[in-house]
Amino acid sequence: MQLYLTHADTPYRMYKEELSLSAPALQLRLSDLDGFESATVVFAFWSDWRLSDEAAWEAYLAMRADCARKCAALPANIKLLYAMEDARPLAGDTAARLDILMRDGVKILTPLWRGESRLGGAFDTSLPLTPLGVRVAEAAAERGMTLDISHASRESAAEIMNIAQAYGTPVCATHSNFYTVHPHPRNLTDAEACRIAQRGGVIGLSFVPSHLGGRANLDSLFRHIEHGLSLGLAKHLALGTDYDGTDELPRGLDGGSSDLYPLAFAMRARGYDETFIEDFFCGNAARALPPGEFPKSR
Repeated sequence: MQLYLTHADTPYRMYKEELSLSAPALQLRLSDLDGFESATVVFAFWSDWRLSDEAAWEAYLAMRADCARKCAALPANIKLLYAMEDARPLAGDTAARLDILMRDGVKILTPLWRGESRLGGAFDTSLPLTPLGVRVAEAAAERGMTLDISHASRESAAEIMNIAQAYGTPVCATHSNFYTVHPHPRNLTDAEACRIAQRGGVIGLSFVPSHLGGRANLDSLFRHIEHGLSLGLAKHLALGTDYDGTDELPRGLDGGSSDLYPLAFAMRARGYDETFIEDFFCGNAARALPPGEFPKSR
């Protein structure tokens, strides 16, 4: 079985807590991926909201170097792809810093995270992108980066999708669920989800309990999956997880990456088609997002 996880904050936890990728404290653990024929994971470099924009850029450089050291000798079946979550560190010198990200293998850009920044409004606001935010998103799209509307306000999300369409580049939601199922402001409206699909993008479902709703468990995840299927999105749903970006995971998935294989068994028991399970675990994300690149050599 193949695996493609569209969002994990593991690099931040490894860096801040001085952990290795095999540390039991992590929700995503190297040993749990051994049984997959291949595993691609999008490692997101999160811009800590407590830092200034410039300090967040310096933290990115340190985090990226830390990740390179700790992931230099991954098993042959595991590949990494990189993302920046909250692009405000790019405000200082956008073009040069985007070029550094591209060189570093960052292929997905999540422009916003929370509140109002120099780039625009996140999910907890009703603000659009600022002129600077538009320039950053356009410069990223011009370089072929995939733009991610996770964490964006409705207004910012619409602008990000417009920019992606204008530049002919992909758009996705790497860790978001459905607002119709649970009305959390981080979740996608049906219109947003369908527009992502129309652009050939992917929606990585989040395991964060507050995004799933209620006393979150496996059934909560299945409700979001089944709503996506009802919208005709079978070829656009994926495993987002948000591993190591949440303090808690839902019941039945609270073992972190050790619960991925049991999730596949539970989906079969639920009656999901085997082709859909394979697409949900890997195929849809692999078609919509770039391939894993790192480590380049061993």
